[in-house]
Amino acid sequence: MEAIDTVIDINHFEFAGQHYIQTEGTAIGSKLGVSDIPIIDVLINRFQRIDYTVVEPDEVEISRFKELVASYHENGKWNAVDFKFNMVTIEQYLQRLEDNVAAETTKFDVIHTQHCAYHFQNPEIVFEKLYWLLKENGMLFNVMDFGAWDDLAVKIQQMYNMPEMKSYSAATLREIMKSRLPEAYLRTILCRNIKVNECFKEDSEEGNEMIDFLVQLLDFRKTALEENVNEVEEFLKKSCLHSGRDMIFPANEEATVFVKSK
Repeated sequence: MEAIDTVIDINHFEFAGQHYIQTEGTAIGSKLGVSDIPIIDVLINRFQRIDYTVVEPDEVEISRFKELVASYHENGKWNAVDFKFNMVTIEQYLQRLEDNVAAETTKFDVIHTQHCAYHFQNPEIVFEKLYWLLKENGMLFNVMDFGAWDDLAVKIQQMYNMPEMKSYSAATLREIMKSRLPEAYLRTILCRNIKVNECFKEDSEEGNEMIDFLVQLLDFRKTALEENVNEVEEFLKKSCLHSGRDMIFPANEEATVFVKSK
């Protein structure tokens, strides 16, 4: 939440000597809409109307997001938000805009992508196109794994040979974007330390669920090869910080904000 606070938690904020307001945004790869809740809540408290575009290819995720919106409407919230749902990949969405020549007129104050760049066919091209969909002084806000958690994701991709998951780290993508779009940007490291002692107890339900969360694979201990389980456990041990008897895994994230100056 620290990065979101940095970007939109006040009405007018200053960055690189400029003042910004956000009233129109798009969310890429929204999981159940959970990551969108704090953003929408901040915006709705400050502006009379919000146009909010969602791009998510998974039908189940779209349905759950719509259910979330309906529940908020029932409670008298988010009634001033006009949601537009697009059940397509980001590549399909961008192509649709280009085919309809809508890319010239479809512009956003804020575009946020959280933990979905790994699924883009070509993140460099996608992010550059998203950047040019921003209004003047608009912001492209991206969150990805950072540090040890990013290293663990790369290790899992190598284990399972998953070509659909790109091994782009936050640092790599940031450097690519800097070279393509040499605009001012703000980088924030979000620290989230997780106590993982239970991960090393084979019969611990909590520990098994925690490993599933860290590697982003369901029932990892039950379905993975024993050598892969051992390799992940060794990686966790080497990556952990120690506080007394507690083993702390630094599951950090990096938030990068690119501001369109022209």
